[in-house]
Amino acid sequence: MIVSFSDGRSGPGREEEMVKQRFQVKINAAREKVWETMLGKPTYEQWTKAFSPNSTFVGDWSEGSSMRFWDPGLGGGTKALLEKVEPFKLLRMRHVAMIAANGSEDVESPGAKNWIGALEQYRFSESKGVTLLTVDIEAHEDYSAELADGWNQALKLLKGLCEANP
Repeated sequence: MIVSFSDGRSGPGREEEMVKQRFQVKINAAREKVWETMLGKPTYEQWTKAFSPNSTFVGDWSEGSSMRFWDPGLGGGTKALLEKVEPFKLLRMRHVAMIAANGSEDVESPGAKNWIGALEQYRFSESKGVTLLTVDIEAHEDYSAELADGWNQALKLLKGLCEANP
Protein backbone atom coordinates (compact mmCIF):
# COMPACT_ATOMS: atom_id res chain seq x y z
CA MET A 1 0.00 0.00 0.00
CA ILE A 2 1.25 3.46 -0.86
CA VAL A 3 0.40 6.27 1.51
CA SER A 4 1.18 9.94 1.27
CA PHE A 5 0.48 12.68 3.75
CA SER A 6 1.54 16.11 4.80
CA ASP A 7 2.46 16.05 8.45
CA GLY A 8 3.76 19.52 9.10
CA ARG A 9 6.07 22.24 8.03
CA SER A 10 9.67 22.88 8.91
CA GLY A 11 12.92 24.36 7.65
CA PRO A 12 15.08 27.14 8.99
CA GLY A 13 13.64 30.51 8.06
CA ARG A 14 11.02 28.99 5.75
CA GLU A 15 8.63 27.37 8.20
CA GLU A 16 5.62 28.65 6.31
CA GLU A 17 6.82 27.20 3.00
CA MET A 18 8.39 23.76 3.62
CA VAL A 19 6.16 20.69 3.77
CA LYS A 20 7.03 17.18 4.93
CA GLN A 21 5.58 14.24 3.03
CA ARG A 22 5.95 10.49 3.49
CA PHE A 23 5.42 7.75 0.94
CA GLN A 24 5.65 4.04 1.73
CA VAL A 25 5.42 0.76 -0.12
CA LYS A 26 5.86 -2.88 0.87
CA ILE A 27 7.84 -4.83 -1.71
CA ASN A 28 8.12 -8.62 -1.82
CA ALA A 29 11.90 -8.60 -2.18
CA ALA A 30 15.00 -8.36 0.00
CA ARG A 31 16.09 -4.83 0.83
CA GLU A 32 19.35 -5.35 -1.09
CA LYS A 33 17.28 -6.05 -4.21
CA VAL A 34 15.11 -2.98 -3.61
CA TRP A 35 18.20 -0.79 -3.02
CA GLU A 36 19.91 -2.02 -6.17
CA THR A 37 16.75 -1.68 -8.27
CA MET A 38 16.05 1.81 -6.96
CA LEU A 39 19.59 3.12 -7.50
CA GLY A 40 20.94 1.09 -10.43
CA LYS A 41 20.95 3.27 -13.53
CA PRO A 42 18.94 1.02 -15.92
CA THR A 43 16.15 0.41 -13.40
CA TYR A 44 16.32 3.95 -11.95
CA GLU A 45 15.54 5.23 -15.44
CA GLN A 46 12.46 2.98 -15.55
CA TRP A 47 10.76 3.83 -12.24
CA THR A 48 11.55 7.55 -12.42
CA LYS A 49 9.49 7.86 -15.61
CA ALA A 50 6.75 8.75 -13.11
CA PHE A 51 8.52 12.09 -12.69
CA SER A 52 9.94 12.68 -16.16
CA PRO A 53 9.98 10.47 -19.29
CA ASN A 54 13.79 10.30 -19.69
CA SER A 55 15.03 10.79 -16.12
CA THR A 56 18.66 9.89 -15.56
CA PHE A 57 21.52 10.76 -13.23
CA VAL A 58 25.28 11.25 -13.01
CA GLY A 59 27.04 10.33 -9.80
CA ASP A 60 27.97 7.32 -7.68
CA TRP A 61 25.59 7.34 -4.68
CA SER A 62 28.46 7.62 -2.17
CA GLU A 63 28.22 9.67 1.01
CA GLY A 64 29.51 13.21 0.55
CA SER A 65 29.27 13.13 -3.24
CA SER A 66 27.01 15.18 -5.46
CA MET A 67 24.45 13.78 -7.87
CA ARG A 68 22.95 15.42 -10.93
CA PHE A 69 19.43 14.40 -11.92
CA TRP A 70 17.83 15.52 -15.16
CA ASP A 71 15.81 14.67 -18.24
CA PRO A 72 17.89 15.37 -21.36
CA GLY A 73 14.74 15.59 -23.48
CA LEU A 74 13.19 18.30 -21.33
CA GLY A 75 16.42 20.04 -20.39
CA GLY A 76 17.38 20.92 -16.87
CA GLY A 77 17.22 19.10 -13.57
CA THR A 78 18.60 19.29 -10.08
CA LYS A 79 21.83 18.77 -8.11
CA ALA A 80 21.87 17.12 -4.69
CA LEU A 81 24.51 16.33 -2.08
CA LEU A 82 24.41 12.90 -0.46
CA GLU A 83 24.44 13.62 3.27
CA LYS A 84 24.12 10.06 4.57
CA VAL A 85 24.49 6.68 2.88
CA GLU A 86 24.17 3.40 4.76
CA PRO A 87 24.00 0.75 2.02
CA PHE A 88 20.74 -1.21 1.98
CA LYS A 89 19.39 0.84 4.93
CA LEU A 90 19.36 4.60 4.40
CA LEU A 91 20.08 7.28 1.82
CA ARG A 92 19.57 11.00 2.50
CA MET A 93 20.21 13.83 0.04
CA ARG A 94 19.72 17.58 0.08
CA HIS A 95 19.12 19.53 -3.13
CA VAL A 96 21.54 22.42 -3.60
CA ALA A 97 20.87 23.75 -7.11
CA MET A 98 18.72 23.48 -10.19
CA ILE A 99 20.45 22.52 -13.42
CA ALA A 100 19.65 24.75 -16.41
CA ALA A 101 19.17 23.30 -19.90
CA ASN A 102 22.74 24.33 -20.79
CA GLY A 103 24.10 22.37 -17.78
CA SER A 104 24.90 25.37 -15.61
CA GLU A 105 23.86 25.47 -11.95
CA ASP A 106 21.04 27.84 -11.03
CA VAL A 107 20.85 29.01 -7.43
CA GLU A 108 19.29 32.42 -8.06
CA SER A 109 15.98 32.00 -9.91
CA PRO A 110 12.76 31.93 -7.87
CA GLY A 111 12.23 28.26 -8.77
CA ALA A 112 15.76 27.35 -7.68
CA LYS A 113 15.41 29.28 -4.43
CA ASN A 114 12.22 27.35 -3.66
CA TRP A 115 13.84 23.98 -4.47
CA ILE A 116 17.23 24.47 -2.79
CA GLY A 117 17.21 22.84 0.63
CA ALA A 118 14.68 20.17 -0.36
CA LEU A 119 15.47 16.92 1.44
CA GLU A 120 14.87 13.33 0.28
CA GLN A 121 15.43 10.34 2.53
CA TYR A 122 14.94 6.68 1.66
CA ARG A 123 14.76 4.04 4.42
CA PHE A 124 14.80 0.30 3.70
CA SER A 125 13.65 -2.16 6.38
CA GLU A 126 13.06 -5.85 5.81
CA SER A 127 11.07 -8.50 7.63
CA LYS A 128 10.58 -12.05 6.34
CA GLY A 129 11.59 -11.18 2.80
CA VAL A 130 9.35 -8.11 2.56
CA THR A 131 10.96 -4.68 2.38
CA LEU A 132 9.21 -1.57 3.63
CA LEU A 133 10.55 1.37 1.65
CA THR A 134 9.84 4.71 3.30
CA VAL A 135 10.47 7.90 1.34
CA ASP A 136 10.48 11.12 3.37
CA ILE A 137 10.48 14.39 1.48
CA GLU A 138 10.75 17.93 2.78
CA ALA A 139 10.26 20.50 0.04
CA HIS A 140 8.64 23.84 -0.70
CA GLU A 141 4.86 23.66 -0.59
CA ASP A 142 4.69 24.61 -4.29
CA TYR A 143 6.00 21.12 -5.12
CA SER A 144 3.71 19.11 -2.81
CA ALA A 145 1.09 17.99 -5.33
CA GLU A 146 3.65 17.19 -8.03
CA LEU A 147 5.77 15.18 -5.59
CA ALA A 148 2.74 13.28 -4.24
CA ASP A 149 1.62 12.33 -7.76
CA GLY A 150 5.13 11.40 -8.82
CA TRP A 151 6.06 9.33 -5.77
CA ASN A 152 2.78 7.44 -5.69
CA GLN A 153 3.29 6.40 -9.33
CA ALA A 154 7.05 5.85 -8.95
CA LEU A 155 6.70 3.46 -6.02
CA LYS A 156 4.20 1.35 -7.95
CA LEU A 157 6.69 1.13 -10.83
CA LEU A 158 9.58 0.33 -8.46
CA LYS A 159 7.54 -2.38 -6.72
CA GLY A 160 6.73 -3.94 -10.09
CA LEU A 161 10.39 -3.93 -11.16
CA CYS A 162 11.56 -5.50 -7.89
CA GLU A 163 8.91 -8.19 -7.81
CA ALA A 164 9.08 -9.07 -11.53
CA ASN A 165 12.81 -9.84 -11.42
CA PRO A 166 13.46 -11.89 -8.27
